[in-house]
Amino acid sequence: LAPHINKHVHYMEMVHFDRWMFGGMLPTTWLQQRMYFGQVAWYDFYFYFLYMLHFVTPLLLALAIWKYKPKKYWLFICSLVILSYAGFITYVLFPAAPPWLASELGKIEPIHRISSDVWAAFGVKDFSAYYKQLAPNAVAAMPSLHAAYPFLLALFVRKLWGNRWFGLSLLYPASIWFGIVYLGEHYVIDALVGIVYAYGAYKAAPYLLKVMTKLFNNVDQKFNGRISKWAKK
Repeated sequence: LAPHINKHVHYMEMVHFDRWMFGGMLPTTWLQQRMYFGQVAWYDFYFYFLYMLHFVTPLLLALAIWKYKPKKYWLFICSLVILSYAGFITYVLFPAAPPWLASELGKIEPIHRISSDVWAAFGVKDFSAYYKQLAPNAVAAMPSLHAAYPFLLALFVRKLWGNRWFGLSLLYPASIWFGIVYLGEHYVIDALVGIVYAYGAYKAAPYLLKVMTKLFNNVDQKFNGRISKWAKK
């Protein structure tokens, strides 16, 4: 629904920021000139595999927390909900095109969408046509939730399992941040804003959880505790 609510798509603000930050050149262009040579390499599969894990890893970590750190489960869920809805609200207020789309429309220099080549290597010749059937929001680049979710996961790994695992867990978001820029899926500014959103959600979650717990307890009292008894069953 987002593209129908606000049709004013932003193309150039992110481009101007990235060019300003990197001396006039887009990081995606610079990376593809040095790493993409017309056919997929092993690291293309690596970066795209991590890119697709975006849809799985939050659920896996939620299950791990529910199993091994159950007292922190709802804290993680609250942070994930805050982050997701903050992103979705931003997509409505500020529809932003990714680099590959800006390139297709001729607004920036040619950028290759490497994900299509990765799918072609698996025998899927027209991935874009299949993808469009899913009715995705193509102008939901700012903030990058692909950058935000992994960082939120790393923050919770540190909180629940300590600094010893935090360094290792940072490998995942760091690879994602590099990969989404190289693949042409996001600008650097998209990733930076996503990281800020993730940290904000991490900090705001305890307050939301406190409010929701108080609200639940008040409602539960009005029903003489029947809601909490039913939940335990």
